[in-house]
Amino acid sequence: SAGDTILAKIAVGSSNAFGQISAATISTPSGSAVTASTLTVQTGSLTLSKHTSFPNSTYVVEKLGAKLGHFTLNASTTETVNLTDITVDYVTGTATNVTNMYIKYGTNTTSTKSTVAATGNSFSINKALSPGETFDIVVYADVSSSETGTARIDAQVTGVTADSGTTVYGAGSAASARTQGQII
Repeated sequence: SAGDTILAKIAVGSSNAFGQISAATISTPSGSAVTASTLTVQTGSLTLSKHTSFPNSTYVVEKLGAKLGHFTLNASTTETVNLTDITVDYVTGTATNVTNMYIKYGTNTTSTKSTVAATGNSFSINKALSPGETFDIVVYADVSSSETGTARIDAQVTGVTADSGTTVYGAGSAASARTQGQII
């Protein structure tokens, strides 16, 4: 499990180890146990945060292709994460006033959702995020002239670690968690 440590030792004795290349039987030197380096088990992880260079914004509606949210996704340095899904919620606004939502992630763009729900707008993706890699996630949509007041995009990113096969999330530890975006 993540956080566990592994430590190997060769106990004192004769003919109790094998040469790695020669496969010859060897004895521990100088009559004392030989201890290897300690290994710590780690699992890849993701961190999704609101992008700080995109402030809360005001738009005059009707606005086509409005930038509604901007996030940054960071991968830990332990293992590659295969990203599978970006889910966004249109919070406090009226979702029926928003159409043609799509997401730019890194150099890729999702398909467009012509109808937008208040919660659970899921976009399937297929991107391997290398250890330590960072990229932006930007949400766009058309906003009708019927929209009044403020709204916010909240987001979640889901992936599976390449080596350990663990499902990981960019916001919290559950699919239902979200990172809050900018107020529009």
